[in-house]
Amino acid sequence: MGMLMRRHYEKAGPDAPVADGPAVPDGDPTETWKADQLKAYAAEHDVDLAGATKKADVLAAILAATTPPTNPDGEGTTPAADETPTDDAPTS
Repeated sequence: MGMLMRRHYEKAGPDAPVADGPAVPDGDPTETWKADQLKAYAAEHDVDLAGATKKADVLAAILAATTPPTNPDGEGTTPAADETPTDDAPTS
C-alpha cells in the first residue's frame, strides 16, 4: 500500500491541489443530492445534524433549519411586497 501511495504522491506532486470535500451543488438541497453533499451544505450553513444518521434525516434537519416558519393559516410570517400593514388591524 505504501508503494501505491508513494506513486500517487509522486504523480500528483506535493503542490497538487487537495479537494476540501464534496462540492455543494447550487440551489437548495433536495433528495437528489448525495449524503456527503448534504453534510457539506449543513457544515457551511451551521446546521446541527445531531442524531441525523440517514440521508433523509440529514435533509430533514437542513430543511427544518433553513426554512422560515409559517403561520397556522399556511402563510409566511412576513408580509408580501404588495401587502402593507394597516392601522385598523385587530390587536390581541
